[in-house]
Amino acid sequence: MKKFLFFAFVLTFCTSCSDNTFKDKRDNKVYKTIKIRNKIWMTEDLKFDMDDKGSVYYPNEMLNYNEQQLSEAIEFYKMNKDSSYGLKGIDLLKKFNPYLSEVINMNPDGWRYYNYSASKIACPEGWRLPSNEDWNELNSYLNDCTITKLDFGRVYHWTKSYHNPILSIRLGDYFGHDCTYWSSTKTSKHISIMRLTEENTFKENTEKKNKEIMNDIGICIRCLQDLNKHGN
Repeated sequence: MKKFLFFAFVLTFCTSCSDNTFKDKRDNKVYKTIKIRNKIWMTEDLKFDMDDKGSVYYPNEMLNYNEQQLSEAIEFYKMNKDSSYGLKGIDLLKKFNPYLSEVINMNPDGWRYYNYSASKIACPEGWRLPSNEDWNELNSYLNDCTITKLDFGRVYHWTKSYHNPILSIRLGDYFGHDCTYWSSTKTSKHISIMRLTEENTFKENTEKKNKEIMNDIGICIRCLQDLNKHGN
């Protein structure tokens, strides 16, 4: 009986969710959206190009590697150089990260990372970066249906390599099965990153607030809109 009631709740909630689209007037990109209670969530990660002011586009960013970056990556992953001979582009990057094929299949148009400073201003007018409270509220409505609709691409974060400052892009790294998003919640000492677990629940990770964290970590963005602030 309990299973039936839960199934009925999921079915009712899914059928009551309203899907729509939103066009970002800045670049005319169209995003799918979903209404959940008094909020509208984008069901796609933001892809707004901030003209090199805190955002990078993958996998294209990795495809622009030079020979020095390639040599550093081969050394970092302790690869036999001969094993990469003749490979180029995506085929070469797959040698460094076996998850790349899966991530590209889930994100066929690529994905964009933003640093913390950029995340504060990246969302379109009338939209905002979700807080921890927003993410925790969303947890209450995550089920097989809404997870499918929200289409989280399982893209992890990008971090500048401190092992070698010259290597601004460590080829093949920075994505896998985890999924992370920026949160607007912060304190005087920490900033928040929300991570989607294998149990399909968002949990908070805190990072100590400093210049490196603010500028040299790139994470995806999911924007939301408050209905009650727009007369709906």
